[in-house]
Amino acid sequence: MSKLALLPLFLFALAVGGAASLLLRRRLRFSLRWLLFVSVMVGLVLGGVTWWQTAGHARLQRVDPASPDALAWRPEPVIVERKDKTTGSTEYAARFMPHYRSIHQLVDLPEVAEARASAKDETSGSFGVTYYHTEQQVIYESSSRAELEAVLKTVEAADVPRPDLDESVIFGVVVDSNGDPVGGATIDLLGPSVYINNFITRDDGTFHMPNTAPAGRGYYLRVRYGDGRSMRTSSFHYDGPGSELGVRVTVD
Repeated sequence: MSKLALLPLFLFALAVGGAASLLLRRRLRFSLRWLLFVSVMVGLVLGGVTWWQTAGHARLQRVDPASPDALAWRPEPVIVERKDKTTGSTEYAARFMPHYRSIHQLVDLPEVAEARASAKDETSGSFGVTYYHTEQQVIYESSSRAELEAVLKTVEAADVPRPDLDESVIFGVVVDSNGDPVGGATIDLLGPSVYINNFITRDDGTFHMPNTAPAGRGYYLRVRYGDGRSMRTSSFHYDGPGSELGVRVTVD
């Protein structure tokens, strides 16, 4: 809670304290009704301050990274088999979404080329990579299932936390007030000395935001969506390097 937000509460407490002091000078005893009145007034002011702080803000809910919801936001890659009706050939495809690291740190690993070479067989031939940096996902396509499996195994093995590189990750989902996913929204991390604005939610509203932001208070997420709409969350403390923060962000 900021100092500015505490100002109304401080002024009210000062006024109540002054009134109580004057009352006690006249009467050494005060009724239960008076105590109830003061309690209700304090509750109303606290509620008003809370409303003032959160009015117009997106709701931020922390989610355990090991919870079923969080696991569903970061599914494991599944290989899909596709038949070409014209040639009769079989193609295999899979979508990979990292759990910890940035996608650009994984797709160009030397180990990926080595994995492809070691897995080549008689079905090897075409191999394609469609890379989405802002959405943090990549689509692999190959004529060889063994080759595709080797590549996926390699990038998954490299997708591990790297606190030694000051890396951390914020991931989650953006939904509207009805609980429907908000896809194509730009989500930014802002803080005392951090401005990260190159991530976009996927079609299902999920996002993956690897970063090297230092630990500290005063961070918040800003969501820009729809026809020029923008909302920010309340500020929060971020644990920084090595941390993994799962969130559900609800916008109006």
